[in-house]
Amino acid sequence: MPENLQTGGDQPKSPRKINFQFILIGLFVVTLLIGGGVAIWLLLNHPSTKLPTQTSTSATSAEKDETANWKTYKNEKIGITFNYPNNWTLVKTWQSDQAGLTVTSYFSYLNLAPQDYNGVLILINITLFENPKDLSAEEYEKKLEKETNIDWDLYNPSDKQLSTELGEDAFYRENGFCEPSPCDIYTLIYHNKGKIVRLSSFKKSPSEGKIPNQKRTFDQILSTFKFLD
Repeated sequence: MPENLQTGGDQPKSPRKINFQFILIGLFVVTLLIGGGVAIWLLLNHPSTKLPTQTSTSATSAEKDETANWKTYKNEKIGITFNYPNNWTLVKTWQSDQAGLTVTSYFSYLNLAPQDYNGVLILINITLFENPKDLSAEEYEKKLEKETNIDWDLYNPSDKQLSTELGEDAFYRENGFCEPSPCDIYTLIYHNKGKIVRLSSFKKSPSEGKIPNQKRTFDQILSTFKFLD
């Protein structure tokens, strides 16, 4: 009977080979699932970082739309235009060639205030100076003092220099002084136009005390200011 032990049907089986292709596919699927889960968690726990930018853009667009519907001041003689609120009025204009001053530079005043404002002071003043020699604010200040014997306080070394899209020199002074009142002041030097523009926003007066803060309107008017070609 020993012969029956050597029949071929019960040969030992060889070990099954490992299929690395299936292992790699499995690892890839697991990685995708983990990555997708992390991405979903980040989205749920960290709102889009674009929201502040979108909000800011919407606010800027709203302000632009607001100023677009304002009244427009345009003066061909001195070559400027800007928008101002519909409930404001241009109170007075004054030009140096009508004042008898010995000023060789032509300059103009434009005064703005709300229509229902009965205060003594004009709330926002725009002064335009001709600067054909393209002087700096400091040089122009000295020139005015020499010609008028008046301290115009057009420039102060402590003024904050601003960066602007138009490329001109721009300065801001908070709590400056505009006789007889403290004021905020922007001074802009347009080199390619030969002009200096000074915008003043009055803050209070001795007789009236504190007057309404017009900083937002002040900035919006400035944003619409342009020279005519």
